Amino acid sequence: MRKSAPKKLKLTPGKKMRLNVDSNGGAQEVDETKSLLGDIGRLEDENRKLRSELKSTRRGSTLFSLLSDTIHNQPPFSTFTPYSSIIQKKGKVKESAMLVLSDSHGDQEILGKRVQNLEEYNFDIACLRAERIVDTTVSHLIDNMKNYKFERLYIAGLGDYVNGDIHNATEHSKWRNSLKNSMGMGELIAMMITDLSRYFPEIVFCSVSGNHGRRSFKKDYRGAQNNWDYLVAMHAATRLRNLVESGRCKIVVPDSWSMGLSVYDWNFVLNHGDDVRSWNSIPHYGIERKTRRLGAIGAVQGTTPNYFLYGHFHTASTTQHTTGEVILNGSWAATDEYALNSLGAYSEPFQWLLGVHPNYGVTWRMPIKLRKGTLAEEAKKKSRYAITLFEDHEQAEGDIVFRERNDKKIYL
Repeated sequence: MRKSAPKKLKLTPGKKMRLNVDSNGGAQEVDETKSLLGDIGRLEDENRKLRSELKSTRRGSTLFSLLSDTIHNQPPFSTFTPYSSIIQKKGKVKESAMLVLSDSHGDQEILGKRVQNLEEYNFDIACLRAERIVDTTVSHLIDNMKNYKFERLYIAGLGDYVNGDIHNATEHSKWRNSLKNSMGMGELIAMMITDLSRYFPEIVFCSVSGNHGRRSFKKDYRGAQNNWDYLVAMHAATRLRNLVESGRCKIVVPDSWSMGLSVYDWNFVLNHGDDVRSWNSIPHYGIERKTRRLGAIGAVQGTTPNYFLYGHFHTASTTQHTTGEVILNGSWAATDEYALNSLGAYSEPFQWLLGVHPNYGVTWRMPIKLRKGTLAEEAKKKSRYAITLFEDHEQAEGDIVFRERNDKKIYL
């Protein structure tokens, strides 16, 4: 008798099938069918995952595109005080200064009763400490170091300007809104740079992102600008547009988590520092390993890193390495609920101010102490920096309140 050909199988994912097989090769056909069904299931899972990621990416891309348009529509400060060159005597030491700015977490609210009254922090306190950074920088460089001429002021921004969305931080922030928090902090940085521009012929602001501002669940190494710190820097850049167009200010915000900066041919590496691996909560072994490897990579490229600038660890310190120095920046707040209760961490708030000489590299280091007096005394003070950006728009009033060092108000 002539054998009939086996029927073709129609595969329907997720539907049970009953197969009638004969003794000639039927078992092999069943195995192939199971394998195909398994492949289809895996492909469906992968398809669902890719669709979810694409939807999330489109949503984030659209959000930041709208933000970019909104920010560029913001008017810059309409006026700024032109730099008036101070008469210099012959024999002045020529250097450039570098202010390291990081870990302000300016939108964070820390209640004293939750941290054993070791700290009290909010956006108003952040404005006071920003004012102290500016005033100490000007006082030290202009008033104290009269035998020096500072040709340029570099501001090395190492991220974590805001607390971001992670750990439910938005619910314990100034405006309870990440957009407003970021734009408010950008406004504050713009005011600081405007203040400093009165005393230096040129300012270079370089900014990399930190880990707190990330908008992905885990750190996306291809998404350095998908970060609230990026919005902070770009809002500041927009508000400083007149200063930039005059040639007095340069702003660099790279699409990477690290950047290199050359000052008189001395090479600085700027990175937030969250990728440094710690051992027993001690980062120094990880720092040594990372700087050694980056130094080797630099040698391959023909550029030797001299100074590594890191934030993240909220402790101001310096450590020597093979070709230069590692400089860890402090934070604007001494501690918070997590740092105190989980890590037992507390550090006096400091930010670094450095001097860079053409021949000798970093010649001096000054830690700027951000707190003055007791917490109660600080809480009674009022900063000359007033962020009224959102109130002005909500009330249809366009004036931005800004005060000079002598506490005289200016409307820009």
